[in-house]
Amino acid sequence: MEAGSGMIALAERLGERVPLVPTDPETRARMFDLVNELAGEGGLAWSNRLLMIDGGLRSEGREGFPLPVAQYLAPKYGHAPDCAAPARARVAEVLARLDRALAAARAAGHRYLLGDTLTALDIYTATFLTPITGVTEAECPAMRAALRPAFTHVEREVGGLLSAELAAHRRFIHDEHLGWPIVL
Repeated sequence: MEAGSGMIALAERLGERVPLVPTDPETRARMFDLVNELAGEGGLAWSNRLLMIDGGLRSEGREGFPLPVAQYLAPKYGHAPDCAAPARARVAEVLARLDRALAAARAAGHRYLLGDTLTALDIYTATFLTPITGVTEAECPAMRAALRPAFTHVEREVGGLLSAELAAHRRFIHDEHLGWPIVL
């Protein structure tokens, strides 16, 4: 089972009125491919965590994750001293794929990444872009203060790679479907 598919299946079963998985096989396969790019091993979230770990280790916890968290997570995520550049490159690659998907959707007159309706991909995208956008205290008041430097670090490292279009799509999904503030 690919990353995220178990959570998506659960959301489908618990969902009320909006199916989050496309019924068309090609669109469904594309959705799961892109969700894996976000949530799978080596994907966007994984790469962001590597940057948070690296920042914590390099700064003794002043940037990125607090030092004990960074030390604990480092072996779990395969941290190596030279991991930051490949992690940034992977983030750029995934963001470029999402940008292409969004541009194709817009060119076809669609508001969502895969068509006319909300899918799990839109929700995953909005959620997984949060560290890159630099979440504010107003947007996520329940975030532990000790974790804010990790999000700030990722925003500094890769925030410039996020297109205005993807940032606007994230905001739209939160405004219309997920709500504010972000609840952890």
